[in-house]
Amino acid sequence: MNDLLASYHPDIVPLVHMCRRLLKASVSAPAAFSKICLPRWTIVLARVSDESRKKFQDNLDEDLDWLCGNPAAAWVKANVTDVEAFRATAAGERARAKVGMEPLYAPGTKRLIGGVLARDGWLFVFLLSSAAKADLPQGRNAATEAILACLLAAAHHDPHDRDGRPLLYAHSLDRILRAEEYAWAVHFTLTRTYALVNAAGTEFDALGANAKDAWTLITFGASRGRDDTARRFLIARLNKARAGNWPGNAVGLPRGFGPTTDLGSDGQPLPNPSDEQRSVRRPVPDRRQQWEVQTIVTAALNPEVTTWAALARACGAAGVTSRGADETGTPLSELRDLTYAGRLLLTPDKIRAYCTGLLRHTETGVTPGQFNPGDGHRLVPRFPGDAFGSVTYDVRVGRPEDHGWTWGISPEQWRDVLIKFWLPRAFSPRDWSWKDTPAEWGWNEILEAARQGQPQDVGRAASDTEMRPFSGLIKWNDATHRHLLRCSSSERGREDRYEWRRQAHAEARGSTSGASYTMSSNDGESVSSWPVKEFHAAWANLAEELVVGLIADDPHVLPSVLPACPGPDAAELRPNLDSPARAARAREEAALRDVVRTHAKDVDALSLSAAQKRAVGAEQAAARYERLVDTTASAHEQAERKLQALLASPLPTPADDRAPLADFGPPAAILAALTGPFATGRAPKTLREALRAFGGGNTRLHEVDATTVRLDVTVAVRRTDGTLKTASGSTLLRRSRPNLETREARARREQAKVELARKWFYDGISLDTLARLAGTTPTHAQRIVREQLATGDVRSAGQALLDELAASRIPQRGLRAAIAAHPIPEARACVWSDFHPTDAVPQHLHPDFPAVVRATYRQSTHGWDPRTPLLDARSDHRIDAITVLRHLPDPSRTVRSDHLAALLGVPVRHINTISGGSTRTQTPLPASLRRGTGWNRTTAGVGQNAHRSVGLIRCPWTDCPSPTADVVLLLPEVVIGTDSSVICRNCRRPPTRNVSFPRSYMTVAASVETRAGTWIRCWSPECTTDLGAGPAVMWRWNDAPASAVDAHPACADAGSHGATNKAIRLWASGHGHAVADRGRIPAQVRAAYEAHQKAELTS
Repeated sequence: MNDLLASYHPDIVPLVHMCRRLLKASVSAPAAFSKICLPRWTIVLARVSDESRKKFQDNLDEDLDWLCGNPAAAWVKANVTDVEAFRATAAGERARAKVGMEPLYAPGTKRLIGGVLARDGWLFVFLLSSAAKADLPQGRNAATEAILACLLAAAHHDPHDRDGRPLLYAHSLDRILRAEEYAWAVHFTLTRTYALVNAAGTEFDALGANAKDAWTLITFGASRGRDDTARRFLIARLNKARAGNWPGNAVGLPRGFGPTTDLGSDGQPLPNPSDEQRSVRRPVPDRRQQWEVQTIVTAALNPEVTTWAALARACGAAGVTSRGADETGTPLSELRDLTYAGRLLLTPDKIRAYCTGLLRHTETGVTPGQFNPGDGHRLVPRFPGDAFGSVTYDVRVGRPEDHGWTWGISPEQWRDVLIKFWLPRAFSPRDWSWKDTPAEWGWNEILEAARQGQPQDVGRAASDTEMRPFSGLIKWNDATHRHLLRCSSSERGREDRYEWRRQAHAEARGSTSGASYTMSSNDGESVSSWPVKEFHAAWANLAEELVVGLIADDPHVLPSVLPACPGPDAAELRPNLDSPARAARAREEAALRDVVRTHAKDVDALSLSAAQKRAVGAEQAAARYERLVDTTASAHEQAERKLQALLASPLPTPADDRAPLADFGPPAAILAALTGPFATGRAPKTLREALRAFGGGNTRLHEVDATTVRLDVTVAVRRTDGTLKTASGSTLLRRSRPNLETREARARREQAKVELARKWFYDGISLDTLARLAGTTPTHAQRIVREQLATGDVRSAGQALLDELAASRIPQRGLRAAIAAHPIPEARACVWSDFHPTDAVPQHLHPDFPAVVRATYRQSTHGWDPRTPLLDARSDHRIDAITVLRHLPDPSRTVRSDHLAALLGVPVRHINTISGGSTRTQTPLPASLRRGTGWNRTTAGVGQNAHRSVGLIRCPWTDCPSPTADVVLLLPEVVIGTDSSVICRNCRRPPTRNVSFPRSYMTVAASVETRAGTWIRCWSPECTTDLGAGPAVMWRWNDAPASAVDAHPACADAGSHGATNKAIRLWASGHGHAVADRGRIPAQVRAAYEAHQKAELTS
């Protein structure tokens, strides 16, 4: 612990010790037990607000409701209800003392920022919303340091003991950790304390793989569904990739394939389908385009066609037209760039799709390096396989053989096309043969070989002007040399075509001014047989390879090759001439001096505090301050030693750290600067001018590897700018947005919502299917169907008028929310059938069940909690009490209410409440237990416990063999419709009405009855107390903390702090003695109890 605390601010130390003390006290064992197995420490973060009671309750509901399945969290949720407990007032102190809460002050101050409450190994940390800002010196945050203190208090020693590592529950981490530095401070502490995190259901381990990425998403709110538009687009694209769907529109499909068409009544595709009857997600071969594929392959195999341009001309003459946005219907022979058009007709990926039915597609921009999830954060995702912002997958386009026809092209013809235009002449199949079926060809090998391309013909083979190889010269200068990169059209081979020479200006015969490569061309749309874009890309790659090779072979010539930039840019680069090592040393020295100064002041302040506490007689507080003095003094000495060692070390040499400066003038020097370790300064002037010329905005440079750099440019294009075009003249495809404000569009939208509501309420689809059909989140999908059911039409007014529109259907807002989120499909179907008589009620239901459901949800007297259709029956121990009574030897008998409370380990008021019915809530809850004789309005709250007994409610139906009704179901149709809270486990009928519920209700009940236990005997052989199940018999829950021994409730207090009146009364009632609930205990009863306890301890 001390080693951990040495790395944190001293003000955290008292808070750490307080949290540790509270945790230990919450699970302390009686002194009579020599050994106890402590559970894992659990921390719960909850936001609270002291502005108003409503806002305070809303925050607690959001942060604690998802944990109420645990008894400790349920107790806190039920008892921490006063907002005054989080105010620095006298009333606040009384409210905190009432529930056992300690005030939480900002470390080092007396400013209240929340409260801390420990129960059964759970530490509940309540943080005020105002504590989420930088409100402490040195940029520290009070809420963050409170979280760090709790984690340090629950630190674990073994990272491999996953069951014993502490667990942190937090529902809204993004609202507590408002700044990125606060989030990473908590992440650093998680790695040192080995704590696990559960953020709104998302589990996180700081020691796991990709932990930083997961922590980034959690602290940005992704665990609560607050994903921004970019992240939803990412997930949508990745889902399309996993499903193998086509992500574009019908225009972008390869030639020969089209959208899927709906089938008509005759089972055949519709001849003239509308846009709504066509789906492009699953393309299929289109027989109407079969002739185009045959024409293209026939023209490609013509011996007279040897170039891509000739292929485009031949296909255009045969009637094949372009499919571009601005060139639709134009014959291919009339296009400007014939080479590019011919190359796109038969790519290796399209040939593979024609042969196998799988089209390889690359989705770009899936992970564009960085995007902002919101709140000013920046996210850098790491998805395997898409480091360059793209994902490649296969789209299932299908084969015509699956539909009863073929392309009419043999495998030999496909092979000849690949060999003629794409594969190198030395290509030879490995582990497969051309005689195999096309589906068995090695397509990965074919595609990899096709990327290399065929060597370009030279010499006599290049007699045609379209096949003439390019040649040219790039020249640029530095301060002392002229550099020339020449490409010749000789026949000596590719490796000999390129020559680089460097000449000193003193030896050069020509002018020393030289000329730079300007990336311009005078040959129109093509340079020789190369498109302009590819020609300049080839030259740029050559220049990059040249400079990279120069860096590797002769690094000493770098200053001469890459001179400093003259002019005004030189002044901008002057601050970079300072040594980075010296700057780092200066920063380290300043930091150490600051630490030494701070520790010295902390030692003086803590010593003074210790002296003041000892002067007033507070010895324990003085001892704590003295321990803090020792810890801080040790840290002060360590920092001083580091500072002295740093001052004694020699200064770094500036020349070793100075990097060469790059010239941003010539393009070749720019490429060298982007790939080499140079101090580059601001962006190149020529690059800035080029970006400004075409409207480039934001730029970001990404280092791909040691020799490759990618530059991303963001360009904003307005609709008035016209249609975007590429360098070859083809237009970029743009998806037109449909007009959704027309009368027909609104009618289609309304009908779609009606059909969606019918599928949810009447067909009984799952929630995931509903969200998928609605194309939104499950919560929003339920809101759509709820409003449609409540109003009978799509919502045409705001939420304020919804109650008025639904007054004649389902007037209560809580009941509308309950039926929309109801877990039972039969209940939803009954309500839907009531409003839509054409849809009959399901046949397998009890005849009276639909009437009960209709009457429940259409009444206007009783309301319901709008947050959930199923009320929590575990928060008031209702299910626990029924579970214990159901496992009695005779479940039909009654047990004294105080005996049942002792077996459960809860106050007796809970038993009194659930056996009499709750009337203070919005919806009165009927009793779940029956009361024995002796209960009346006067003795319900006070009186003799001997006269108050409870038991399971009897099942009154004679045709049912079960004597009791012991299934708790707090659903509206049970509570309101039948005025009951339980039903029979055998006949599924409530005791108040002869109506049988469907079997699906038992599945919901089983999901709530998750806690079980067993009857065990007390550890003492002398114990004879009978609480209803037999002498010395007690109830133990299966999820109770492990302990060395199990003590009877009447024996638990004897060994630790003497006999209490409560224990004596419980023991007396279990042995037949009559003792009043209040007042003095008879001396003979007390003496008998003490003799019994003495015999137990002796044994």
